[in-house]
This record gives sequence, C-alpha cells and structure tokens, in this order.
Amino acid sequence: MALTGMQIYKNLPKTNCKDCGLPTCMAFAMQVAAKQRALTDCPHISAEAEAALSEAAAPPMQLIKIGPEDNHFELGQETVMFRHEEKFHRKTGIAVRLSANLSDAEALSRVEKINSSVFSRVGDCLKIDFCAVEVDGVADPANRLKQIAEKSNVPLIIMGKDSGALKAAVEEVKAQKPLIYRADNTNIDEYVKLACSAKVPLAITGSTLEELADLTSKAKDNGLSEIILSFNGKDIGQALRNLTISRRAALKRNYKPLGFPAMVEIEAETAEMETLMASIGRQICRNSLN
Repeated sequence: MALTGMQIYKNLPKTNCKDCGLPTCMAFAMQVAAKQRALTDCPHISAEAEAALSEAAAPPMQLIKIGPEDNHFELGQETVMFRHEEKFHRKTGIAVRLSANLSDAEALSRVEKINSSVFSRVGDCLKIDFCAVEVDGVADPANRLKQIAEKSNVPLIIMGKDSGALKAAVEEVKAQKPLIYRADNTNIDEYVKLACSAKVPLAITGSTLEELADLTSKAKDNGLSEIILSFNGKDIGQALRNLTISRRAALKRNYKPLGFPAMVEIEAETAEMETLMASIGRQICRNSLN
C-alpha cells in the first residue's frame, strides 16, 4: 500500500533544514508520497526510519544519473504512463556514437561537433546529451577515453564487448561516472562486477523481457543498483512493444525487475534513415535514452 505524505513526514527529522533542496520536511514527504523523490534524498533520515519506509516509498521507476555530479543527466523516477495523466519530468536523452574506426584526432573533432550541436524546433531546444565511445579494437582505449573526457561537455557512454578494453577505459574515467554499455547473459557477472567496482551505471539487455528481468534481478542481488534497460532499435515496432510493456509493468504493477529507465540503440543502413528512426525513438521512449 502506498504511503501518505503524513506517514512519511512522521519518520523524517522535521528540522526543515532544506538540505534535500525543498523548503520543508512536509514538502519533501509529499514528493516522496507522489513518487517524485526517493526517501534517501533526505541526508539526515535515521537508519530505522529508512528501513521502515524505503521499500514502500521507493519510486516505481528508479532515478539514474549519468555523468559527474556537476554535469549529469537524469533518467527515470517517472510515475505515469502518458503525459496527459500528469507530465513527464525528465526528457529523452540523445547520444551520438564515436566509432572505434576513428583516429584519436578524428574522434576529438567529433567531440567538438557534439559540444556545439544545438538545434531549436518549435520552441524546444535540442542538443546531444551523451558521447558514446566504442572501445573494441582501439589501440589504447584508456588514453582515448581520457582525451575525450577532457574535451567533452556531455556525459560519456562506454561501448564494448572486449572486457579488457572496456575495463581499461572505465577505470580511466570512472570519476566522470560514465554508463557502461552493455551487459547480456554472456557477460553479466563480469560487467556487474566492473560497474560495482567503479560505482557507475550499467545498461543491461536480454533476448526477451523475461530474460532481461532475470538479469536485472541478478545484478541487483550482486549489489548493483544503477541499471538502464537496453533495447535494440533495428525493429522499431518490437522496441515500442518492449518499452510499453516494461514501463507498464514498472508503473502499473510496481514490478521491480523492470523498474528502471530504458534506452534504445538505433541502427540503420543510411545516416538519413538512422536520423529518422532516432526521431521516432525519441518520441516513443520519452524519459529514456536514444
């Protein structure tokens, strides 16, 4: 049963210290009751109160932050399926991939373009929110990530199936809190261990929603809390179905294994088609990442 604001307030320090960013403890309690804030956002809550309230007060979709504290991107912690029910509180992120085939100079040039890419459309300011860097086959992945991190104005996503290259890159820039992309049933143990060690979020994919739920549950059981659901965008119709089902499971049924924000990787034969598919993906994801 959902907790009321008053039930939550009774367990708060009641000091109105404003350290949570809100003017009063009651205001904070009301936002927790509305699933817009997590109970742990109160830095002074007692261990006893947290234990008593955390499970019942947890948002149905977890809040995930990618990037350093002073320049991070937030996803998740939404409470409604559709905008007309209330509103969406967090925008859809847009990521651009830097291929491993690029030289270091070419990669850095692309980073500069990412930094300066800002567009206005019907009063909406669009920009690239993430720099996704492939590391498989890169001669010195740690050095490439170090250079890109120094130049990039946006958070990083590190993409790779080569665990050695991925680990070297993550260790070099873990202070920037990049997203690791991505774990599946072949590498889940190794990638979860890396994400936990570096204290960074991890994208997880599965061949079915059932497998995906099993993998996220396994990751949580092994200590990982920051997870993003990853879907393939080659079949945009199937991606839409997966996004809808997983979001409904989280928001309507409070199904914890799918209670995370989602991302879709867009791949197409031409740049024009990829742009079109990404535009569609941005509309159907809403509060996710492309």
